[in-house]
Amino acid sequence: MSAKRLSRRDAVLDAAISTLAANPNASLAEIAAAAGIGRATLHRYFGSRHGLLNEVARRALRDVDEAAAGIPYDDLSPAQMLQAVLEAVIPLGDRYYFLSTMAPSHDPEIVAASERQSRELADMVEALKAGGVFASDVPTRWAATTLDAMIWAGWAAVGKGDVARNDVVDLAYRTIVLGLGRNQ
Repeated sequence: MSAKRLSRRDAVLDAAISTLAANPNASLAEIAAAAGIGRATLHRYFGSRHGLLNEVARRALRDVDEAAAGIPYDDLSPAQMLQAVLEAVIPLGDRYYFLSTMAPSHDPEIVAASERQSRELADMVEALKAGGVFASDVPTRWAATTLDAMIWAGWAAVGKGDVARNDVVDLAYRTIVLGLGRNQ
C-alpha cells in the first residue's frame, strides 16, 4: 500500500473512531461521510463493517500501547506515574471508549492485546496500591474500571468544552486519588 493510501486509511480510521465514540450505532455511510469519502471507498479500504471495527480496535490498541511506551515508569513515583499515564492516555479517550464498549471480541489478536493491556492496567493499580496512592482495600478491577471511566470522562469533557485541556489531567488525578485513596 502506498504512503498516501496508508495516510488516507489512517485518516479514515481516525474519523471512524471519533464517529463511533459519538454514536456507537453510526452507519458505514455516516462514518464515510465523517471521513470525507464515499461508502464504496470505505468498503475498498476495509471490506465490511466487521473489517472496519477490527481495524479500529487494532489502531486503538496500538495507539494506547504507543502512548504508554513513552512513559519513564522506573523514574517516577507512583503518584507521578499515575499523572503521566493520565496525561498520555486522556487524549485517547475515544479509543478507550471504543475498546471498552465496541471492540470485536472474536479476533484472537485483538483479544490477546486487550487482555495484555488489562493485565498491565491491573499491575499499575497494584503498584499504586503498594505506593499508597490507592487504598489497599479497593478492588483492583474496580480501580481499573474507574481509571478507564475517568480517561473517557476527561476526553469527553475536553471535547465538549466543559474542561480546559490544560486542567483535565489534574482534575482526573484529583478525582481518582480522592475517590480511590485512603479514607481519612
